[in-house]
Amino acid sequence: MAKSDTKEMQRLDKCVAHLTGLSRQGATKLIKEGAVTVAGVVITDAKTKVSLSMPLVIAGFSSDSEDTKEAQGERIVTAADAFKKRVYILNKPYGYVCSSRDKNHSVVSSLWRGELHPERLQAVGRLDVDTTGLLLVTDDGALNHELTSPKKNVAKLYVARLDRPVPESAVAAFVAGIKHPEESQRYQSAKLLILPENAAPATEQVLAPASSAASAASAAFAAVASSAEIASTESSPTYWAAVTVHEGRFHEVKRLFEVVGCEVLELVRVALGALTLPSTLSLGQMQLLSKEQWRQALESHDFTADEVVALITAYQYSLQSSAPMYLPPAWMQLVLGVGSTAAAAASADAAAASEADAEAEAAADSTEDSALQDSALTDIDEQDDLVDDDDDDDDAADAADTEVDFDELDEDGELRIY
Repeated sequence: MAKSDTKEMQRLDKCVAHLTGLSRQGATKLIKEGAVTVAGVVITDAKTKVSLSMPLVIAGFSSDSEDTKEAQGERIVTAADAFKKRVYILNKPYGYVCSSRDKNHSVVSSLWRGELHPERLQAVGRLDVDTTGLLLVTDDGALNHELTSPKKNVAKLYVARLDRPVPESAVAAFVAGIKHPEESQRYQSAKLLILPENAAPATEQVLAPASSAASAASAAFAAVASSAEIASTESSPTYWAAVTVHEGRFHEVKRLFEVVGCEVLELVRVALGALTLPSTLSLGQMQLLSKEQWRQALESHDFTADEVVALITAYQYSLQSSAPMYLPPAWMQLVLGVGSTAAAAASADAAAASEADAEAEAAADSTEDSALQDSALTDIDEQDDLVDDDDDDDDAADAADTEVDFDELDEDGELRIY
């Protein structure tokens, strides 16, 4: 058999294992049971080599691939489908890190555990723990390298909500390349687009009406579509800007704005090249991309202000259709009714209950000897002191967790970068 022909042939058990996620032993058992049909013929020998162009039907197997065809209620695939590379687009939630493991936060790989051969999938690049939005996931190592290599100059578009207006002089500074005091080299040229004030509301403003009552998707979209009206009713204005970078260096976007005097309150990646984040993709969800779709990530596109505002609106719409996941405190208070206010109310209730219990205990013990009562009160005081000490320790631990510096290396010895 010619070498070129060998590349077009694969063992049947290997094809079945790749298509179903079964082990090679499990695939062999399935084949011996007569559950696999190749080109209309049932094959029971797992060692049989089949052409990658041959159609396969596996009993009980289903696939969402656009290349599959229906035939008598079964899914028909080709053997070549078993070895196709996959590219997904993921709407990364807040609070997830792009590491293989982390002690303090969830890892993004947990979001694709239900996919076929999840161990082969890797995130394309990294988004920081508090950055959300577009993240590609693939098992194609060559494509991963192509998209992340600085030499490929792939554009990454972020929208940032800021604490104050961006000075107009920042546009030229971004283009020239900014030098951050903690960096030894200047950042490469970046494009800054300052959006009009109140071009889009703060995310928590958008989530507030959605959290007050369950609404239909159309109503939710209408609420987001009227974002300018929502923002105009708020006393504090919102400031948004878009920045396109090509490097993806450590905390690059935050540090760029930091140099021009602005603090990033919210950061979302909405585009990679010409590929944009769909409004139908909820937080934590993944969508398989066709080759035509993921190739857009390697194309360039000069986004206008109107297009960027539309991308912010689409992202906020996706939030409204998302199940509650790990959210910042301000979002938690709006969506789930928890946060600093609820915590304070819970503490007040607990204090009131504790005081009532103490009064009841004092009344019950009023007939006892005064010395014993004094001793009991002393014991109670000592116990309260111990409880207070424990609470202080917990508060200190909570504060330490809150103040974790994510500028450090992760557990793999790698920097968490955008």
